[in-house]
Amino acid sequence: MSRKSAILAAATDLFAEKGFNETCTAEIAARAGVAQGTLFYHFKSKEGVLLEVFADVMGAYLHGQEQALQGAGDGRAALEEMLRFHFRFLKDNSRHLLVLIRDFPCHLLREDCPRRSQVREKLLAMIALLRTCLERGAHDGSLRVEDPQTTALLLRGLLSGLTRQQLLSPLDVPDLGEEAVAFCLEALRPDGSPAPLAT
Repeated sequence: MSRKSAILAAATDLFAEKGFNETCTAEIAARAGVAQGTLFYHFKSKEGVLLEVFADVMGAYLHGQEQALQGAGDGRAALEEMLRFHFRFLKDNSRHLLVLIRDFPCHLLREDCPRRSQVREKLLAMIALLRTCLERGAHDGSLRVEDPQTTALLLRGLLSGLTRQQLLSPLDVPDLGEEAVAFCLEALRPDGSPAPLAT
């Protein structure tokens, strides 16, 4: 393992255990077995370490979603695999996702933050992949989608909410991945008619 990888692994563990704000760079360096100067050589700051964790996790997530989208025969099959991938990824990367969901600094999304575009680009890419999948399903008739962008935002919100609930809820929340997949596929079934809204 390279020194940079060791720093990232140590930081992720410490952030997950103690939280981003409660972890100092000296602790990260000590756990990684490197000098603190080595950490600053690779990352410049503790925030730089967190941004690298974000980039690595998001890169792996987006790659998996792209593979699911490209490997499926139609839009419905692609959506099913993309949803299933999300919950597999959540299970396999729960510590990383906990750190990003719980500790990611909100100021990185402010318009005056120079790193905002780096973060925003990855978040927009997640929605774009879902939108592409939904557009394919609408085109090939395997999904009922009137507005792919709005539906993609709804799906992203559902996935984000379930992820937060599973990782942060004080309740004992079970894995609802299969139920979520079934719910989404049923809601977008092409031969289904929309249920009447409650008044």
